[in-house]
Amino acid sequence: MALDSGKKIYAGLALLDKIQIDRDKVCILQESELSDEVVSPNKKEIDIPVISVMGLGENCDKFQLQVKIKKVIEKQGYRVLALCSNVLGGFLGMENLPGFLYSKFMSYPEKIIALNHWIHTKVKQQEYDVILVGCPGGVSEFEKYETNYFGELPLIISNALDVDIGFLALYRYTDLNYTVLKNISDFVLRKYNTPVKEYILSRQFYKADHEWKKIRYYTMEDMNEKPAIPENSEYQVLDIFDDTKIEKEILKILEELANNIFVI
Repeated sequence: MALDSGKKIYAGLALLDKIQIDRDKVCILQESELSDEVVSPNKKEIDIPVISVMGLGENCDKFQLQVKIKKVIEKQGYRVLALCSNVLGGFLGMENLPGFLYSKFMSYPEKIIALNHWIHTKVKQQEYDVILVGCPGGVSEFEKYETNYFGELPLIISNALDVDIGFLALYRYTDLNYTVLKNISDFVLRKYNTPVKEYILSRQFYKADHEWKKIRYYTMEDMNEKPAIPENSEYQVLDIFDDTKIEKEILKILEELANNIFVI
């Protein structure tokens, strides 16, 4: 085992709650302590643009998408405060979301205020131009076996921040007709106050296992497979493999944010 050979073990708090291991021998990738500044019951104003990366559920390339977005924005010379939904982001210049989000001893409102203050402190420490936040889990339950914890963490994040633009990752074989996309966008705007017009098709798809009463996730075998993406003037649907189109869309969003005096 890695512990026996003296190797460093890195893990997030959510994982540590599920396994038996001596925490003194693990490098925890998330801050669990609250800032001393969390004394006010009110949210603090964060006056830079916020881009959110959400997904229909687990295993839909949210992390890969966030890495791509961060890279494009930084190429334009902007300083990005990237708050990551994957603990591996700590190795890629991102900030891991704080461990107190997973605390069993904090109420829902307390987590919202604490996260808002935590992010406000991060923004004050350096002159960031934009916040890029990855939301763990999914935005809603689906099928009959996957609750996605009823979108608890995305809801906390979207209440702690005023999101300007949202990207939403879809499973590979999601129905892409206009009505489906509109219903998803309307739902996310209503529940999370997050405007979504950019969708990303991930490499993953899922199937319901009725025998074991669970959702099983799979990765597409043919990486050269081209999805049938309908033309739509209101919603953009992009393939996670299409870096050129993803970059073009991000640049368009940056231009819109720069020209929007109400955001900047």
